Amino acid sequence: RLEELSITDALTGIANRRQFDMVLDREYERHTQTAGNLALIFIDIDYFKNYNDFYGHQMGDQVISAIAKMIKSSIRHMDFIARYGGEEFVVLLPETSAQGAYAVATNIYRAIDRQMIPHEKSLVSNHVTISLGITVFNGNPKISQDSVIHTADKALYRAKQLGRNQIYYQPLPSVE
Repeated sequence: RLEELSITDALTGIANRRQFDMVLDREYERHTQTAGNLALIFIDIDYFKNYNDFYGHQMGDQVISAIAKMIKSSIRHMDFIARYGGEEFVVLLPETSAQGAYAVATNIYRAIDRQMIPHEKSLVSNHVTISLGITVFNGNPKISQDSVIHTADKALYRAKQLGRNQIYYQPLPSVE
């Protein structure tokens, strides 16, 4: 029971950052050995600080929980979701190409959009929106796990930079 508590996010019931790190280690290793694709999606709730400031932290917590559930219901049973921190989530998609990852990201995006959760203080919409950043690891052992995380994070940052409320794909840097 203690171990389960140590790897589960108390608010959402999904995996926490600690469990994500362990699962990523395992999946990175496995995909390095099989040369298979491992897609990562970083997801961030747009203008969430504004949401919390206007609606209060209890409502903010409800939104985080609702979004976690929507993400979870938009992915396959073999996929993995974790709360990365604050209002940020990460999804691991084993054996998934860039095209497949983009399709999953689109499903997640649409699921959140359909909920039409009011957000008067958003600068991009009158309801809660998300930004998503994607990258795909191809099993190349010359590409570090840190580089994979950094690239997915960069993709999320780029989605936000381009105006939020969108999906951005960033390929991994090429290595010789």
